Amino acid sequence: DSTKFPSFDMAYATSLGGSFDRFVIAQVRSHATLEDLLTSTDTYVDAHLAPAFGVTPPTPRSWLKLAVDRSRASGLLAQPLLLATSAHPTEPSFVFRGRMVEKRLLCAEFGTPPANALSVLENAPRPANPTARQVAATIESNATCGGCHRVLDPPGLAFERYDAIGRYRETDDLGRAIDTRGAMIGLGDEPVPFD
Repeated sequence: DSTKFPSFDMAYATSLGGSFDRFVIAQVRSHATLEDLLTSTDTYVDAHLAPAFGVTPPTPRSWLKLAVDRSRASGLLAQPLLLATSAHPTEPSFVFRGRMVEKRLLCAEFGTPPANALSVLENAPRPANPTARQVAATIESNATCGGCHRVLDPPGLAFERYDAIGRYRETDDLGRAIDTRGAMIGLGDEPVPFD
């Protein structure tokens, strides 16, 4: 949404792809392990992406390698391109991001959502201006949707500290604290807690 994110234009989108490519290529060239790929704090910025990381932009058409604070981001899944492509136009999507983790990383299989899934969600009772966690609780409480969403939503909620264009944030759009705690289901006999 260009109104909400005026800096997100074609040049910014192109830079997201360039940053992602540089991250992956650097990992491959350094013979990185899967653990390295998932935990590296490296990212690459150009003049378009530097402001999102709060650093001085490099000269035009050049790239700067950054080591991001591990408490803010690490690894492939925190790369801005993946976060931006798994979001809605104006807000992050814990469902899209959770599906990215479950299907693309963990190879989980999910059925097709019911045809009326959006109308069920829109008509479900919930508080005014709900947090992402409150929306997830509403979906998970629905008998038709809850089975899949109890698996999909927790890893997606772990990425709520990133806005719709992949920038780190401490609070949501209404200034509320973001709770990234949860538990992964289906990785063993017991849920695996994370924060």
